[in-house]
Amino acid sequence: MKYDCLIYFLSAKNDNDLKAQLTNNLFTLKKICKEYKKVYFIELYSLQPFIKKNYLNNKIFYDLDLGNDVKFIQFFSNFSLIKFLKRKKIVGISYISPTYSNLLLHLIMSFFDIVLIQIQNVGHHQVISQKGLNITKKILFFYLNDRLSRKITSFLTIIGIFKKVQIRFVSNTKTLFFRKENFLKKIREKLNLFYVKEFILVNSRSYDIVTENIFPIEKKYIVVLDEQLNDPQYLRFRNKYSDEQIQKHYFNFNNYLKKLSQDLQKEVVITLHPQDDLNYKKNIFNEFNVVKFRTREFIFKSYLIIFFESSAIIDALILNKNIVSVKSNIFDINLAGEVDRYAKLLNLSYLEIDNFPHSQLNEKNLMEKGIIKSNDVLKNDYKEFLETYVCRETDKSLGYQKIIDEINRRYF
Repeated sequence: MKYDCLIYFLSAKNDNDLKAQLTNNLFTLKKICKEYKKVYFIELYSLQPFIKKNYLNNKIFYDLDLGNDVKFIQFFSNFSLIKFLKRKKIVGISYISPTYSNLLLHLIMSFFDIVLIQIQNVGHHQVISQKGLNITKKILFFYLNDRLSRKITSFLTIIGIFKKVQIRFVSNTKTLFFRKENFLKKIREKLNLFYVKEFILVNSRSYDIVTENIFPIEKKYIVVLDEQLNDPQYLRFRNKYSDEQIQKHYFNFNNYLKKLSQDLQKEVVITLHPQDDLNYKKNIFNEFNVVKFRTREFIFKSYLIIFFESSAIIDALILNKNIVSVKSNIFDINLAGEVDRYAKLLNLSYLEIDNFPHSQLNEKNLMEKGIIKSNDVLKNDYKEFLETYVCRETDKSLGYQKIIDEINRRYF
């Protein structure tokens, strides 16, 4: 049965959020948009109850150049959305989260001829910890606000009220074993009691980008993937840092970076998460170049990457770049644990920024400290992580092509 259009369903609270969502997966989006004649990007944030309408600047969307026939539409009423969806046969790529505020939206979509697909080929390893949080915060943020809403959405999907996700494209091999890790999950799989009907393993988007040589590969910069210490999305599972702690952290970090830059004779570039505050960070790192939406470009051009925890590091692993973790005395148990988890998985050394280095941080000394490594050592350190979460040595297929081929085979 042929479908007549492809729709990306997304929810962006402001212009920056829209740009972040689109640029994070822009390479794959462009490849998919070129394949189909009718592609819509439908923005649905304002359909949530008790939310002020967010009139987005659609120039942000069209500046990304996804194709002349691709359309961006915002909806501000459920009636308008229903009218649009009528009499269409839709392959829907959904980025609508399973929150309380989206329950009605999931219900509306269940009445129309929509096949839901998700693309989660990021390739990162993420574990959310709740250590050190008080019981009230755990209940409010992890159970009532997050987990319960997911369980409600999942239950309503399983019993047929909401639509199931037909395919979720993933690059994490552990996802495929999730349903078979114990007897109860085997029973659930047999009875099809899951929110997602089928997982398909593909190589990550980072693998695709590196394979197609989007940026030149150089060893020019010391690149910092900076952390958002008090960002609201992270305060759900971290303790808030005081102004004094943040000031101390960045004072030490800046001094360490200046020393590193001087000894290695390389420029430092601070790259930010798409949701980070550019002006705020420019003020903090006032002696360095601070950029946003250019992280991937500078990873390709990096000599050394300084890393806390971020999915952006996947590009560096495929490129076999030198990476070092950060230790700071202000880190709470959750951030420290996530930094340590990546360091252990990737066999990374640390910059202990509270202990100012009086010895030279030149290449020779950094090699002795295990911060700079040979290509062979790096390949060995990253191999298991890449095989598990990113791309397989036995599979040289491009992730986006496998996604397109599977969608075409089933629906177009």
